[in-house]
Amino acid sequence: MIAPALPPLVRFLTREIAFQSDRDGNSEIYSMKSDGTRQTRLTEDPAWDADPDFSPDGKKIAFTRYAGGNSDIYLMSAGGTKQKELVGDLLCHSRQQTYGTLSPGHCS
Repeated sequence: MIAPALPPLVRFLTREIAFQSDRDGNSEIYSMKSDGTRQTRLTEDPAWDADPDFSPDGKKIAFTRYAGGNSDIYLMSAGGTKQKELVGDLLCHSRQQTYGTLSPGHCS
């Protein structure tokens, strides 16, 4: 049985919201309290970080990092630490599934 999906971006227990903003000139992931206080930048990378979503337990945030034509899925703690790549180059892997194997080493 699949657990029912929670509304995206909001962690209800602590009433936190994860969002992306390019207020510093580059898209980064931020969190804040639902009342707008405690706005905190969680990522700081030259890549374009977007699409944040809390894990069901609210302890982690998954997000997409777009860099060099690749889109990778990352996971980090809700506080922004322990950033780890989970899935590399989604676009390339999607093309492989659609069109079969591309050139050797294309999706490394």
